[in-house]
Amino acid sequence: MILATSDVRVRLVDMPAQIKGYTVMCPDGTYSIYLNDRLTREQNFLTYCHELEHILRDDFNKAEDASAIERDTHLEI
Repeated sequence: MILATSDVRVRLVDMPAQIKGYTVMCPDGTYSIYLNDRLTREQNFLTYCHELEHILRDDFNKAEDASAIERDTHLEI
């Protein structure tokens, strides 16, 4: 998968500390990565890399359950 920087928007948002971040695939085919503004820059960078991995693996178009996708992603990292 080829990914242009214009295909991904990153937003820092206030969320509970136990949520590091998440990604949403938008109707136009772009992605929004939401990072927790309560966390450090380093943690947000790691979360950003993790979320990019989901995009590059095309996880948003898989029929698998989200917890199985997370498990598989953590096994490969």
